[in-house]
Amino acid sequence: MATLEKEKKGVKSKLEAKQKTIKEVLTSYTKGGYGNTKDLKNVAVFDDERSRYLVMVQGLDKEGQRINDIFCHVEILTDGIILIMENNSDEEITEDLVKKGIKREEITNTNLLFYS
Repeated sequence: MATLEKEKKGVKSKLEAKQKTIKEVLTSYTKGGYGNTKDLKNVAVFDDERSRYLVMVQGLDKEGQRINDIFCHVEILTDGIILIMENNSDEEITEDLVKKGIKREEITNTNLLFYS
């Protein structure tokens, strides 16, 4: 029983470490702004309970049109794999996660899952 508890604790701490790293990387994408308009901003939306992480683009574009779109969307699957669901940015999410200590083989994206 003690071994099972240690195993669960190890899995939980690995999950929490991945969650923290993803949040750090995605939060860095909310800093600064868009050169073409001061009315657009990136907003972080984090759900640790379900291991889902988004950065949304919100505000008004140059023509005054309302924008509420996904900048990037990352999830941690039940097997611990980090899945990049969507990346509508110039950011290299995988590279940024690897620089922070996530193993490259623990990261995939929907293009690799559905189109390979």
